Amino acid sequence: MNTIKIIRAVWEGNLQNTLEEIPPVPYYKEQEVVYVWGEYLEKEIKKRGFNTRLVKEDNYFNTHTTQYGKKLVALDLALQEFDEVLLLDWDCAILRPLDNRFWEYLESKPIQCPLYGQSINTAQSFIQTYGNREISKEKLIFFDKIESNLKKYSWKFNESILATPNFSFVYSRNKNLGKDLINIAITKNLEGCVEEHAMFIYANCSMKDYINKYQPLVLEGVDQDNPIEHLEVVTTQRTFNNYIKEILPMDLYFKHNI
Repeated sequence: MNTIKIIRAVWEGNLQNTLEEIPPVPYYKEQEVVYVWGEYLEKEIKKRGFNTRLVKEDNYFNTHTTQYGKKLVALDLALQEFDEVLLLDWDCAILRPLDNRFWEYLESKPIQCPLYGQSINTAQSFIQTYGNREISKEKLIFFDKIESNLKKYSWKFNESILATPNFSFVYSRNKNLGKDLINIAITKNLEGCVEEHAMFIYANCSMKDYINKYQPLVLEGVDQDNPIEHLEVVTTQRTFNNYIKEILPMDLYFKHNI
């Protein structure tokens, strides 16, 4: 079995939802390391058998609109400690055992981070997923921030879809990747999906070049399966995933839930 560390990041943004998302036990106990913001949260995660690293609060990614920059901090800390890592979101479901072929896929590109499609009307497409549920003012502001930044840091796939990196799955054996992305995020004062916008700027290439250089074969940016077929986020993702499949021979080991 490969010994590359599988990295997770967690902070106390919404404590109840955060704990519900984390599995009761690690899938790969000897390989998984969780970078945690908050002593209480670290204790709860340790109870489930995870190896943890308690991270001190930073001065840059501690607001509602910059919090996702913490994933960049976790990536940087992990690369400095382990040299080669796979950063995974909690909502990436494992579809099958990680066999030799999976690790060979990772070896094929030194940095891997998938693309996904977003509606050009990003905020409204997010609101649609809530149905009749109430949405907080803070969440609505965040949706607007994502949309305004996404329009700056994305490729135009077609008249209704933008394409951009998705930080649910990041493989790297470039020790400087996390540090470089942090510097971009701070220098550009990024907000919204900070880590994804930073990766777009870092790549500095066309969408097709990005796919060939950084797109993994083992995971789509976002899976399109959803029982509510008419949702714009579903139809958008299905269209974009089909495009990726025309370019690369995808061989999925993970599913990033929509």
